Amino acid sequence: MADNNRKVPKGIQTAARYSHLGITFAAVILAGVFGGKYLDSKWNTSPYLTLIGAFLGGAAGFYYIIKEMTQIQQNSEDSDH
Repeated sequence: MADNNRKVPKGIQTAARYSHLGITFAAVILAGVFGGKYLDSKWNTSPYLTLIGAFLGGAAGFYYIIKEMTQIQQNSEDSDH
């Protein structure tokens, strides 16, 4: 029978809180690259839309990271008080 009352170590809680950021960042960049490659192949504009997609994906990834880190910091400050 599983013990549902176990405490999760603080290090694992922290790792779980931040681990999705890198995966999401990479996924957003890849989505931009593959979207750009698709449009390049459709409109014969290679490599311009691939590069634009990569840069837009990077910008969106950084925006997401900053937004999430701000929210995590606010939640941490709220729980400290």
